[in-house]
Amino acid sequence: MVLHIMSDKELSRLEVLRDLSAGRLTVSAAAELIGLKRGQPSNRKTPHDVRLAVMDVVRANYAVFGPTFAFEKLHELHDISVSRETLRAWMVEDGLW
Repeated sequence: MVLHIMSDKELSRLEVLRDLSAGRLTVSAAAELIGLKRGQPSNRKTPHDVRLAVMDVVRANYAVFGPTFAFEKLHELHDISVSRETLRAWMVEDGLW
């Protein structure tokens, strides 16, 4: 039998989760107490200035094409590497596709 002793941090989190479950805390308050970020952008999100630069190239050269073709040309001719799905989402957001 393996016995796991909880650390003080784990015990504190457990208490917060119990209070949340019992309705004594809101989700936001519980997240703050255990140090979780809520509503923050992902650390892996492409920087906004990179998005703007990529979309400037797309608008200037590939606005009439779909995301797959634009993705291929960005990679081949401009040495720009963003994922196909990211580019698709950006083109949809900007009303290009």
